[in-house]
Amino acid sequence: MTQDLDKEVEKLRKDEGWWAAYMKTVTWEMDARFEGRHEGIEIGIEALIHTCQEFNASKETTKEKLMQQFKLSVEAADEELCKHWK
Repeated sequence: MTQDLDKEVEKLRKDEGWWAAYMKTVTWEMDARFEGRHEGIEIGIEALIHTCQEFNASKETTKEKLMQQFKLSVEAADEELCKHWK
């Protein structure tokens, strides 16, 4: 039975149409994970900024926290502060 399965798997691997569809699915899944992760990071950044504001942290302290927690550059941290600081 295992040999039959191995033969069928080998046939599928040689089928270019199947392989293209498989790779398209894998690529879509990777893109979806990346997008979801990116959205999660964006939510975390916004939450950190708002929490710092609630505790009356300065913009400079908040920028330092963003750089530490999310490994942002100075420029990226400034950009996020501009977007989310109220």
